[in-house]
Amino acid sequence: TQLRKSGTGVELLEITLAREQVEASDVGQTAVINAENSWTLTAEYPQGTEPWVTIATPSGDGSQTVNLTYSVNSSQTDRSATLWLESETGKRVSATLLQKGKTVPEVLELRLARTEVEATETSQSVSVVAESAWTLRLEYPAGTTAWATLNSTNGTGSQAVTLSYGANTSQTARQVTLILTSTATGK
Repeated sequence: TQLRKSGTGVELLEITLAREQVEASDVGQTAVINAENSWTLTAEYPQGTEPWVTIATPSGDGSQTVNLTYSVNSSQTDRSATLWLESETGKRVSATLLQKGKTVPEVLELRLARTEVEATETSQSVSVVAESAWTLRLEYPAGTTAWATLNSTNGTGSQAVTLSYGANTSQTARQVTLILTSTATGK
């Protein structure tokens, strides 16, 4: 960002971040200050946000490189800071630094008490282990008639679902596949 001064010339006042967006695990970078005069550099945060950027050189004279350090963002929420560069003449320019929230692998698991059941059994409990919304469906081999039902096909978080089926009166084994999908990721 460059600030132009009205009248006879241009007051050089710029701040350039090495990276405007950083990963949750990043802990520092540099900012290049281009200035003709004395300056101060401060960080401003959205209301309710704890300060998280440390400016190694909060004031100076002329152009120089300033080290910025910050902690790992242990939250899943992105955070931002606006760095304000102000010259001794009162002119101001800013740059915004965004640190991404940490990425947490999604937990999504299906647990069956048994994968094979006796012909006379008619139901069993299925545990869905999840941190977010999900869908559950049954898939049969081609040409097979549906023979099982679920008491719930969607939900949020972990819960027990009942898989019900009639007794198998034929001599042929039958098969069904349970497919659990996260509605957040589609996987």
